[in-house]
Parts: sequence; C-alpha cells; structure tokens
Amino acid sequence: FSTTNGSANVTVTAANHGLQTGDVVTFSGQAAALNGIPASDFNQRFVVTVLSADTFRITVDTAATSTGTGGTTGIVVTTRPF
Repeated sequence: FSTTNGSANVTVTAANHGLQTGDVVTFSGQAAALNGIPASDFNQRFVVTVLSADTFRITVDTAATSTGTGGTTGIVVTTRPF
C-alpha cells in the first residue's frame, strides 16, 4: 500500500494483477494501522481503478496522515468482477 498525506486514495502494487477498472477486491489480514489509516479501513471490499498492469487504486474511509508505503505480510486478496 502507498499513501499520500491528506488523501484517502491508496495505491496498491501487485505485479501483473490482471484487474480492470470496476473489478472488486477484498483485502483481509491487515493487522496494523498504516500512515494514520486504521487497519479496519483496509480489511474490506473495494472497487478498483487500474493505474497500470502492476498498480491499482482503492479509496479508504480515512485520509492518510503521512506519505509512505507498507502493509502487513499475510494480507489475503480476493478478486471478482463487479
């Protein structure tokens, strides 16, 4: 996950993800807050906006309080078309 201070948009990097804008992903297993965004904001379902073959954007409920990257190992991602 990559965050920008003051923004609720989060960029997700996943090599060759194969998603299309409008697909749905569900994250689970994020155990800690990241840059001011609570873990619970990540552990839910999102409609994605594809940025590239390796990145897509999700929008969480809480804006980040700092810019940076991170994530918990063991995050599970489930995808399905919207």
